[in-house]
Amino acid sequence: MLRDYKQTELEKWVGAFYARLGMRHAGDLREETVAEALGIELVYRPCPSMRYEAGGYRCITINSALPRPIQREQFFHELGHILRGHTGKQLEMRKSFRDLQEAQASQFQLYAALPFFMVSRLRLTDCQTHPACLLAQEFGVTRQLAEKRLAQIRRRIISERLHRQFVARLHGRGPRPA
Repeated sequence: MLRDYKQTELEKWVGAFYARLGMRHAGDLREETVAEALGIELVYRPCPSMRYEAGGYRCITINSALPRPIQREQFFHELGHILRGHTGKQLEMRKSFRDLQEAQASQFQLYAALPFFMVSRLRLTDCQTHPACLLAQEFGVTRQLAEKRLAQIRRRIISERLHRQFVARLHGRGPRPA
């Protein structure tokens, strides 16, 4: 099933970046290591999570009052803002532009918190409980984020299979409709 998954360029970049850091398994994935490798200061304080950039200085502040899985998710979301080059104060920008930046950061969060090359190594079919529970536990994220990533992976697999069927029919190799 997972062999039909086609990674995006951003997913491939995340995988290559983690490989350079020696991160091969979910247990290797540490926010501090990622932040340090990118020259980003990582701070935990009881305040809203945010990212800050000025000149060459980059910082991610994570709300220390939140449960650990949510802190982890917020780190990857804020990291997405930095790596996607998002600028400006969100409260001062148009809603449509702010929504675009949030969607991009959320997409990055899925790839960075649950990278496909690590997810694909797990034996999700052998899972006694729901696969999202296993992913949440392995990657230290909420079940909701794990379910969102699994749904995304399933959609991409279905899309790739449909694309292959369509191409096969175009070239006369697929079954003809009745």
